[in-house]
Amino acid sequence: MSARTLTLPTHSNQISEQTVARFLSRYQQGYEQEEAAFRRKLPELLATYRGLFVALSGGEIIDKDSDELSLVKRVSDLPKDRFFFIHRVEEFSDRSSSRPTEGLSK
Repeated sequence: MSARTLTLPTHSNQISEQTVARFLSRYQQGYEQEEAAFRRKLPELLATYRGLFVALSGGEIIDKDSDELSLVKRVSDLPKDRFFFIHRVEEFSDRSSSRPTEGLSK
């Protein structure tokens, strides 16, 4: 099989920048919404899931696990345009580590 070279139009950088800007805006909005849902639900989560990792999507808990990697693998099977937020259930502060993710499936 031979390699092919794809020639892009000169305006492709502008399109790419616009696409990236839209994605980042959507990503930031999704992150903020899911983080806010996590914070709202934190008292309930602490009572039920303390120490576990939970995944939220659409403001709802969609899965949980004690192993973050296992949870990420399962949640990554969601449709690629569905945003999800994974965080360990613990007292939450601005310094806490969180990994908002969107469609990790390959």
